Amino acid sequence: MPDKATTLRPSEIIRDYSIYPRQNVNDYNIGAYAESMRAEVEFPPPIVERKTKRLGDGFHRAAAWSRVHGDDPMQVVLRDYPDDQALVTDAVRLNSGHGQRLT
Repeated sequence: MPDKATTLRPSEIIRDYSIYPRQNVNDYNIGAYAESMRAEVEFPPPIVERKTKRLGDGFHRAAAWSRVHGDDPMQVVLRDYPDDQALVTDAVRLNSGHGQRLT
């Protein structure tokens, strides 16, 4: 099934840190993103695995959204993965070109 843009509440999204490609989520980055969101800067939507609702890309963006908008629905892209390894591989690929260094 192709990627599908939709909305989900942050409370519906699972943050599985076992697949997160960095050592931790950086509160400074979350704050900077939140300030940008308050200034109405648009960010790409986070990538969420369709079946499990696990967050693959966008941990900082999702946290910033929650900080600014609480549990209001946010734009996400739902994506299918055949297995956990494919999800992890895509998370690393998506995160390798921006943000904090990967760990």
